[in-house]
Amino acid sequence: MATETLRAIASLSVSLLPVVIFLFVLIGIDSFKLVRFRSLLTAILSGSVAAFACLWLSAWILGAVVADPTVFARYVAPAAEETFKAVLIVVLIHKKRIGFMVDAAIYGFAVGAGFAIVENIYYFKTLDNPHLVVWIIAGSGRRSCTAE
Repeated sequence: MATETLRAIASLSVSLLPVVIFLFVLIGIDSFKLVRFRSLLTAILSGSVAAFACLWLSAWILGAVVADPTVFARYVAPAAEETFKAVLIVVLIHKKRIGFMVDAAIYGFAVGAGFAIVENIYYFKTLDNPHLVVWIIAGSGRRSCTAE
């Protein structure tokens, strides 16, 4: 039992740490320091809410609408996820709360980090004992190819 607990902690850590570390790197290179910590937490929370909304939307579409899961996963889900994640960024741009490109990068990555945290925990709970390599890819590889 202790081995399984350690494996679970290692798997989640490997999937979440690269996202969190990169977020802190972005904050560190921000020479203007215009993004407040509270705003950063709001962006992370926004990403988490977007992930829950996408989970609900996915379940609804796949359950209520006759949809091919492969087509849904390939075309509908990515468009929905990126749209939900973009909402906070669009609002911040509209309210003129983003002054520099690095601010947009920090906010965008914070939203993506919040989304990734929920998504990886969901995968962890639903996948049946995936290999550690899956968590390494979830933590770094997939993130380097998307807005997260």
